[in-house]
Amino acid sequence: MALVLPVLYLGSMYGLYQYVKNKVREYETTQEIDVDINIDKTEDVYTAISNSIITNNISGNIIVCCTGDMQSMALLYGVMNVYDSDNINVLFINNERYNKMGEFVENICEKHNINFIQKTINTNDIMHINVENNIENARRNTISELCAQLGTKNVFEAHTIENQCNNILDNIMRWGTYKQLDTIKPFINMDMDMIRRFVEKYDIPYDTVTMDHNLTSAMNIFNEFETVLNSHYPNWRENIINYAVNINDRLAQFETNIDNIMNNCTGTDKYGSYYRYNIDTTSYDLFSNIINKIADNNNTERPSRYVKTQWYEGKQSKQPNWFCDGHYVVYLNNDMMTHLDNLRTYLDTVNALDYSDNNSDIFNVIIDENQYKISHTTENVIDYIGDMIKGIIHLEVKDERFNIIELFH
Repeated sequence: MALVLPVLYLGSMYGLYQYVKNKVREYETTQEIDVDINIDKTEDVYTAISNSIITNNISGNIIVCCTGDMQSMALLYGVMNVYDSDNINVLFINNERYNKMGEFVENICEKHNINFIQKTINTNDIMHINVENNIENARRNTISELCAQLGTKNVFEAHTIENQCNNILDNIMRWGTYKQLDTIKPFINMDMDMIRRFVEKYDIPYDTVTMDHNLTSAMNIFNEFETVLNSHYPNWRENIINYAVNINDRLAQFETNIDNIMNNCTGTDKYGSYYRYNIDTTSYDLFSNIINKIADNNNTERPSRYVKTQWYEGKQSKQPNWFCDGHYVVYLNNDMMTHLDNLRTYLDTVNALDYSDNNSDIFNVIIDENQYKISHTTENVIDYIGDMIKGIIHLEVKDERFNIIELFH
């Protein structure tokens, strides 16, 4: 008990100190601002920005997204120390309800002769549930339009590990996939503690009000997890980022596998497509995606999951124009299906013995000639299915009749 009171006292004094410190800083930012802050070239912030410029081979105009908060001001002052101010353009995106928020950043830009651009987003008439999406879409459009105007693709954002993690979680909650703007993020491997130490060391001014009116405040709810999760999972943010990166890599690899299989195990021609597969080496997800691509390529409806599951297990499920035998899945378009029906009718009128008395002979009909001319095949047929989607129908003699070699029944 004797220790409790001193701890409470010290805690309250520290809280008072931080409050006064922030108020003093807030007051100072409304007064004369020293924009000429020289940053040591060995600082992590300096080298991160410098390396980003070198790595991306940057020259000419750049855009710095700035809200006036601690991390964006660290970025702005870092960029001003690394890059020619004549080519720096600061973009401030504002919510109409807080239309004075940009004055702080504008003031600094004016003092340093930096081009200041402000975009105002009106969300007053938008339902709350759609506000975040509206802001993000407006932000993307604004950056895209500004890049076109300034003739640049180099956009800097002050995203830290925390921001990156929050973005991933926010996208998972909203869309189920991870999306982000294609921007340059020098601080992406830094956390806010590193940025805070940098800002305090060089006494870089920032707008404390901005932190209370963040336009993408919904994703900041993940910051509330910090205290609880850090005690159990100290690296939870890094783990989420690594997981998202790995997922993207796996998805890219998955698509590459699909492309390889489409090149090596599928065929497409005038009358349809086929897919040759091995269930022992093919996952259902891969199988399903390839069937979907075949359907898309033939401008036909994708088979249902139930039907694809049946095919994957080697079972023939009734699906118009589709056939499966456990090794091949074949799609034949309506033209071929009509030709097959008409050919069967025609073959009922033909005596196979008029062409051959050898039941092992193979014949074919080339339907592109728009007539059913039966020809004897002297070469060994290698790919019945591949020939069928080209318009070559192979026949065999059985019981004095011609039968179509279909493989699927």
